[in-house]
Amino acid sequence: MSDDDLKARQRLYAETRKDLLTRQLSNSERYDGAILTLSTGVLGLSLAFIKDIASVCTAHDLILLTMSWWMFGLAIISTLTSFLASQLGIKRQLFYAERYYLYEEDEYLVKPNIPARATDVINYISGLSFIAAILLTIVFVSANLGGNTSMTNETKTSLAPCGAIIPSMQSVYPSNLDKKGAPIPNMQPVPSSPAQSGTGSTGTGQSSPSTTGQNKSE
Repeated sequence: MSDDDLKARQRLYAETRKDLLTRQLSNSERYDGAILTLSTGVLGLSLAFIKDIASVCTAHDLILLTMSWWMFGLAIISTLTSFLASQLGIKRQLFYAERYYLYEEDEYLVKPNIPARATDVINYISGLSFIAAILLTIVFVSANLGGNTSMTNETKTSLAPCGAIIPSMQSVYPSNLDKKGAPIPNMQPVPSSPAQSGTGSTGTGQSSPSTTGQNKSE
């Protein structure tokens, strides 16, 4: 291979590498922006309009909705964390480049950049978390929409709200024995009347038994 061919190959390689690195940086920026925007947007919509999809009292598999919120939160947090890790990786790589190119310290050429590797791992985590959150949300909405479409409007309006008061059971006995603590009425006094002499009658105007027997013997 001639020197001209070698230089041409090196030039094409440098141009291709520069173009690929530019595309990689652009894709990384769009990737992070898309995950951050979509995660916050879908999370906000699910929190605001979940009541229009299914009632909390009658919804099925609420654990799926809770897990999807956690996954959206993880996607948002991991995306923001990747920005910090990327900045640390860039600063460390600049330090490595300075030590290698300017001070000719060859060990910095192959020295690992841990923040840069952590950035790649965090980006994978954010993407997988976002995908899992979307799938969980779809499964939850599908399960609850399937149950709600079969109900008529009358059935929906007749459903008792959450925490409805449970009525107490009525007693099967006709008496009022189940009424505890009823007020006790005061006794009324017996009306007094003047005693009738010689008749042997009681205060109530009735003949006593002894007097009745004596009259019969006479």
